[in-house]
Amino acid sequence: MEKMEKESNLNVTFSKRRPCLFKKVSELYILCVVEIAIVVFSSSQKAKLLWPSVCRNDC
Repeated sequence: MEKMEKESNLNVTFSKRRPCLFKKVSELYILCVVEIAIVVFSSSQKAKLLWPSVCRNDC
C-alpha cells in the first residue's frame, strides 16, 4: 500500500470507501453494543463527516 499523491485520486478513493467504512462501524455498533463515534477530517482540517448522525440518516 502506498500513499496517493494526487488529490483527485484521494477524493475518488475516499468517496468509494466512505460507505463501507460507515457500514462496518454500524455493524460493530449493532453487534457489540458499543458506543462509537467517527469524525473524518478533510485536508483543510475541517470536520467533514460525523457518525452516528450521518449514518443514521443514510443507512
